[in-house]
Amino acid sequence: MLFSKLTKQKYSMDVQEWLYQIAYRTNTAQELIHYLYQGATLYLDRKYALAQRSLLIQIKKRKNFTSKEEKIIRQFYKQSSAQDFKRYLPQRTWQAIQGHASFLGVHKYAIKQ
Repeated sequence: MLFSKLTKQKYSMDVQEWLYQIAYRTNTAQELIHYLYQGATLYLDRKYALAQRSLLIQIKKRKNFTSKEEKIIRQFYKQSSAQDFKRYLPQRTWQAIQGHASFLGVHKYAIKQ
């Protein structure tokens, strides 16, 4: 078996590009040598394409709930619908509101202990 992992290593200031490292793990050296001489070019092309696509992905930082938003959740979560919460907290998704309500210990239905 052959496993590989592509990692973004560091940013090179002199050439303004990211440097990538591919690490291989295998049971035998013979298997690795066979792989590198037989199919590595196609494999590296696919890894490079994935690395290029990953550069286009932007990760958004999650904004914490404010105390005002938590107060709204505590006050209205039990009796309000998802549509109501679109008006109360328009910048939050329903899934985020449900998750944070659970974190706060507020539930729509009685939970048996």
